[in-house]
Amino acid sequence: MTSKERYKLLVEWKDQYEVCDEAQKLLEKLLRGFDTDSPLGAAIWTTFDRYTDALAANVGDTGAWLSWFCWDNNMGAKSSKAKAPSWKKFKKVKTLKDLCKIIEADN
Repeated sequence: MTSKERYKLLVEWKDQYEVCDEAQKLLEKLLRGFDTDSPLGAAIWTTFDRYTDALAANVGDTGAWLSWFCWDNNMGAKSSKAKAPSWKKFKKVKTLKDLCKIIEADN
């Protein structure tokens, strides 16, 4: 898989996250609260987690970087630093291109 192909899949993945997040926000308004552990919440986020796992296998993410980028790094909004085993220093990972680089460096 090329970097360009991997990046395209990551863009689609982030777009789907945003769709799920917007659906959750709408449900919070409609239901005056929303529990992500409810059956409806599980339908949204368990499906997204499974998509993330499948995509990770497809793009060669052996270090659980997608999951980390999404949940721990808030889809890059936190600009957290991370280090691939082949890197000498920690680097900020705030964009999908950064995520793509760390996945590739980890292989």
